[in-house]
Amino acid sequence: MTSAELRAVMAELRPPDVCDLVERDHEVLAARQARDSLSEQLRQARMDVMNAERQMDSWRSAHPLRAKLHDFGLMPTRFLAERNEMKSAAEIEVLKLVPRVHDVTEYVSNIENEVEARILLEQAPVRERMAELERLERRKAMRELTERWQTRELGNTHSVFKPGMKAYD
Repeated sequence: MTSAELRAVMAELRPPDVCDLVERDHEVLAARQARDSLSEQLRQARMDVMNAERQMDSWRSAHPLRAKLHDFGLMPTRFLAERNEMKSAAEIEVLKLVPRVHDVTEYVSNIENEVEARILLEQAPVRERMAELERLERRKAMRELTERWQTRELGNTHSVFKPGMKAYD
């Protein structure tokens, strides 16, 4: 078997990349989906806080006297009270979600590491065999290269100096 044929066999035997297998693993995908879902809920809760603040700021700009009366407790407005409740509820949601997102992010990382370790362990025998084949392929390639050089040198010697020919011809 030549080194080229051996490389072809190695290409067929080479296991898939560990990173690709981790990316496609069902546990990893499920954990990431949970993280993404919680992250989206957190993003939405933060947006709700900002929207309520923006609406209150806009209302206050449009109604400065009513805003002052509301702030002093003299004439509470339903609009500001409702927006303040919405903002408080969204802030509570943010406070609940931040540690959950952090925890699920750690969980995803742990799952990815566990899956990677499992795959590496499963692929260890094949990777050892691949390392042996790669060493064999390098030796064969060097041997073939050496043979080509030797053949070439012999061929060049015969073609340059023909019998009866002088070195200065």
